[in-house]
Amino acid sequence: MLAALLAVAVLANALLTNRPLQGYSMYQIEEIATLPETPELADVRRYTEIGAGEIPHLRGARDDLDASAQPLKLGWLYRESGILGLPYWAENVSTLPALYIDYGDAYRYAGVGPRQVSLLEEKAGRPVLRDYEFRWYRHVWGWLFPLAIGLLILLWRKEARAREEAMWALDSAEAA
Repeated sequence: MLAALLAVAVLANALLTNRPLQGYSMYQIEEIATLPETPELADVRRYTEIGAGEIPHLRGARDDLDASAQPLKLGWLYRESGILGLPYWAENVSTLPALYIDYGDAYRYAGVGPRQVSLLEEKAGRPVLRDYEFRWYRHVWGWLFPLAIGLLILLWRKEARAREEAMWALDSAEAA
């Protein structure tokens, strides 16, 4: 039963994930805040649209996405590594946040410098980085599957050992 549940979970992940099924190591961006569409942030949006770089979507483009209608967001850059659509490692690659917009096939981003953080918070009308800390452990859940397989193997061995001991006890009782 547990083996079937694990197989279904792995298959569902392979079908539903946006991560590549082969091994990968790519930059990703974790959302911190969605910024309001206000006139004060219009120049910030243009700055982001010009961008410093692009991070491609891990698996496939979304053609139905209208980039001009996508909100401006603040995020944190990190590198994620994995295989079979499962993330096994994440590392912080930045000391500052980045602004980004989802373009359907990639995230266009622009870095935020140390002196720009307070200006961004002033234009947004609220503190957007209050107490933010990159938590790498939220991006390594792929380890749950090999750990579940290991647990399953241990349970199977324990069950087989119990059956064998019961059989030996029955044989000893019959011999006596």
